[in-house]
Amino acid sequence: MAFAECSSLEQVDFPDSVTHIEDCAFVGCSSLYAKPPASVQSYGPGAFNGCRVVSVPIEGLAAFEASISGPHVIWL
Repeated sequence: MAFAECSSLEQVDFPDSVTHIEDCAFVGCSSLYAKPPASVQSYGPGAFNGCRVVSVPIEGLAAFEASISGPHVIWL
């Protein structure tokens, strides 16, 4: 829960070395426009719940969708 409930967080620049995003890492970051890199292969449950997700590379889409519980992610 690195940045959980940080409602003022708007952007995160992920390095290509990131391969996993922890459980609830950005949960409740309602101002965050997330764009994880293609290097991310797995997401913990609820990693981006309550965020605005701009895009997820197709390679990680299934893993991303599996981490979502309910209508808690806003796709843009």
